[in-house]
Amino acid sequence: MKKTSNKIKTGFSLGLTVLLIAMFLPSQVFARDSLSTRKGTTLYPQYWTAYEQSYTTDAPISEARWKSNVDWVASTLLPYGYNMVTTDGWLGGSTLTNTNGYLLKYNDGWAHDWSYWANYANSKGLDMGVYYNPLWVAQSAVDDTSKKVNMLPRCNGSLRLPAMIWRSA
Repeated sequence: MKKTSNKIKTGFSLGLTVLLIAMFLPSQVFARDSLSTRKGTTLYPQYWTAYEQSYTTDAPISEARWKSNVDWVASTLLPYGYNMVTTDGWLGGSTLTNTNGYLLKYNDGWAHDWSYWANYANSKGLDMGVYYNPLWVAQSAVDDTSKKVNMLPRCNGSLRLPAMIWRSA
């Protein structure tokens, strides 16, 4: 009987404490007006990424699927504040590089390069992001002696490489 009485007292005390705290909480919450709190801020992107399809298939996204996803994000998610689309990983099929060893497009099988897709996304009201580390170097760039990879010169015929090298399979 005593245990039951203590449980009732503890429950009543806890309920009364919660009720008293709730009475003193503000009935509305306010946020200051800033770039971060305004609808449509470009301070932080709200973006869609191609990761899931590439992860589940362990393959790069096809250019046709990329286009349809950019179109879908523009028509479906842009009105809700999404302002960016981004590729994500699976760059093993990319071997075409500029003179500094940077990849020119997501995949060699794609007809269009980064610039084309950035312009396409912009035409839909979106920015384009690329999940890529500039310290990753495609093996094709390492193997090409005419490339000046990451602005590092060749010394005595060998290439001085950055700490991290991305190699295609």
